[in-house]
Amino acid sequence: MSTEVIEPIETRAKPNKPLTSTVTGRLAKRLAARIRSSGDPLIPRIISWINLVDLGREWDDTLMGFDQPSTERLSLHEGIVSLSIERGTLLLGEIRTSNSDISGSGYNFDRLEASVGLLRVFYNSHHPKVPDSELETIRQRIFNAAA
Repeated sequence: MSTEVIEPIETRAKPNKPLTSTVTGRLAKRLAARIRSSGDPLIPRIISWINLVDLGREWDDTLMGFDQPSTERLSLHEGIVSLSIERGTLLLGEIRTSNSDISGSGYNFDRLEASVGLLRVFYNSHHPKVPDSELETIRQRIFNAAA
């Protein structure tokens, strides 16, 4: 296990702008605005899910800043993305069975469904369940070249 300390999310902010004002503030404002404008309980859940997806994007951007991210950082990223997929899939099922009008969220069913699909592709490309050595062999066979 690595002894590297994972930075608190607040310390990864852009220069002169704390992350709490960029990410947390933006997500909270978005959720609050939608809750006030809708009586449908699915609307805030959709916005909360979108916020979770945005958090995963922010974390992904943070990982890009590391040449070799730690196992802990990659595990957290994998957890956020897999939770986003799971929650998005459940949400789609609830929307489909309830036949709710979700237009108050600013999204439609097809757009949400496409987002879950893209998350699955993203997850599989960033967190393959195939060992790196085997992945390299597959690349060699398919592309006849090193990655």
